[in-house]
Amino acid sequence: MHQVPLSRGVNPCGLLFLLNFTAFRATLAGAIGARDRSLPGALLADEMAFQTVQVQQFVTDACLTGNRQSDKGAQTAGTNSTSPIK
Repeated sequence: MHQVPLSRGVNPCGLLFLLNFTAFRATLAGAIGARDRSLPGALLADEMAFQTVQVQQFVTDACLTGNRQSDKGAQTAGTNSTSPIK
C-alpha cells in the first residue's frame, strides 16, 4: 500500500502542534473567563461563612463566660457577614 504525503514541505507534526496549541489557547481563555466570573462570588461566600463561624464563636463565648464584650464581637461579625452584599 502506497501512502500519499499530505503536501510537500508540510510537517504533519507541526500541523498537529499548531492545532493543539490553538485548542489549548481557546480552552485557557474559557477557563480564565470562568475564573473571573466565579472567583469573586466564591471569595464572598468564603468570607460570609467565616463571619458566620465568628458569630457562633462569640455567642458561645458570651454564654459560657458571661462576658458582654463577646456580644459586641458577635454583633460586629454579624454586620461584617452581610456588609459585602449591600
